[in-house]
Amino acid sequence: MPRRNSATTASATQLRALAHPTRLRLLGLLRTIGPRTAAGLAEYIDEAPGTLSYHLGTLSAAGLITEHKQEGRDRRERWWQAANATTSWDETSSSALSRQVMQLYAQQYEHYLDTASTLSDDWRAAGNTSDRVLRLTSREAAELSAELTGLLQRWAERSADADAAPAAANGSDSREPVFVLIQSYSLQS
Repeated sequence: MPRRNSATTASATQLRALAHPTRLRLLGLLRTIGPRTAAGLAEYIDEAPGTLSYHLGTLSAAGLITEHKQEGRDRRERWWQAANATTSWDETSSSALSRQVMQLYAQQYEHYLDTASTLSDDWRAAGNTSDRVLRLTSREAAELSAELTGLLQRWAERSADADAAPAAANGSDSREPVFVLIQSYSLQS
């Protein structure tokens, strides 16, 4: 798995590689569930392993994923892992990619809504969807963004520390992937 605090700013080549929705999903899955083969990823994405292998090759050529070597695995299988924990880009230079990402977020949220009834009461109560419209200057909006990013970074570090620690003996509360989305933008038309 990539180091949780590692990040990359996408190059033009990487932006082109990410412009396909299947490749976006593959990169997201490798970041969430860890190293997998094309066949292992096909359990999550309804596409043939051969098709996924093609997309994985494209992501690899762009430097977004790397091969994952581990002892004891069949050397004929190609295991893949994300090269970085996050990827960022200037949204104004690639609005098409930003739209693809937002569609993926919407699909994830729809899946959550469809399956929320299967979660425990604790996990349903832990979820949050909220919004606010604030009247801010551009400087205040930048300050808010920086504070939210800092808060998310602290929780990402806590998550990484927990991943590195041995599992709790009592198993009282399992750690599950939790998706956090932060958006702030001007409503000017």
